[in-house]
Amino acid sequence: MCSNYLKNFVCSLTLIGVIIAGNVYGQEKEIPKELYVASGIPDSLKEDANSVLRYSMQDVTVKSPSHSVMKVHTIAAILNEKANHEARINLPYNKKYSAVSSFEMIIYDAAGKQLKKYHKCGR
Repeated sequence: MCSNYLKNFVCSLTLIGVIIAGNVYGQEKEIPKELYVASGIPDSLKEDANSVLRYSMQDVTVKSPSHSVMKVHTIAAILNEKANHEARINLPYNKKYSAVSSFEMIIYDAAGKQLKKYHKCGR
């Protein structure tokens, strides 16, 4: 009995340590500009691929028991028409419990030059 309690306690401490370390050593906020340029994708990744996921980050900040903020940043290289669906984004949302307060989507060409920008602000 004591052994199970001790094992659960150590696992809980380890989990807390991982969560704290995750906050300290989280993903960098500055994204290298070369991730926006398709020529930087190795040929081995492009072979038989329709798209290549270059970067994906999801950051959830809990502000209070009833308020949290989710930020999602994704960079995907669309290599051909079969991957056009990758240029869409689906935001999980429940009218009763959540709201999308802002949204931004930027389309770049293969050289990393901005082509279009879509955004929504406000509630």
